[in-house]
Amino acid sequence: MTDHTPLLRVRGLCKRFEGVGVQALTDIGLDAEAGQTIALVGPSGCGKSTLLNLLGMLEAPTAGTLFFKGTDYRDIRPPHQFRASSLGFVFQFHHLVPTMTLAENVASPLVATSCAAQARRTRAMLALEQVGLSHRARFLPANVSGGERQRAAIARAIVNRPAIILADEPTGNLDSANGKLVFDLLVAQARQHQALVIVATHNMAMAAATDRQLHLLDGRLSDAPPYATLAAW
Repeated sequence: MTDHTPLLRVRGLCKRFEGVGVQALTDIGLDAEAGQTIALVGPSGCGKSTLLNLLGMLEAPTAGTLFFKGTDYRDIRPPHQFRASSLGFVFQFHHLVPTMTLAENVASPLVATSCAAQARRTRAMLALEQVGLSHRARFLPANVSGGERQRAAIARAIVNRPAIILADEPTGNLDSANGKLVFDLLVAQARQHQALVIVATHNMAMAAATDRQLHLLDGRLSDAPPYATLAAW
């Protein structure tokens, strides 16, 4: 019998912000699989965004180890190419570049890879088609709705078919209809392309619709109680 290696493994992860004396995360442990959807829940300021930043290599931990398919994050070189090819990010605020069209924004993660210009355009259009925005490809972000901007951010996150998608309150600024659409797009990536999707959210109905719910409180992570009693998303 061989040991199973999860897509993502976290052991003893800690984060302390020395300048302000804040211990944001303490002894975080997590195994997560390809194709799984995970909700990260907890009160504001509990460390959800910090944990996503560590998982996404946007910040370095104070202590602990993270593994991607059994490889220590510290051994992954160069990290910017790994982020571009294997990680997708979606934030509460879309962070689209205002002077670039939606297609150009979506194609931007591909610039850090070996993908040629024509291939970048083709893949960006396919991603926009997946989120129902191919007809808006040449529009600037200011000329589309808030829901469309967030869907474009989803397209940017999935353009490389990343192994892991990290979403930080992705529906926080959307109405319920657009919020459900964005969430459904993330779940589709997990189901169709075996992506691991980790979503930080205050939306308990969204959390109930994921495969697993994790609760973060006072910098410590635990499995959350089931949300089966909540209304369906």
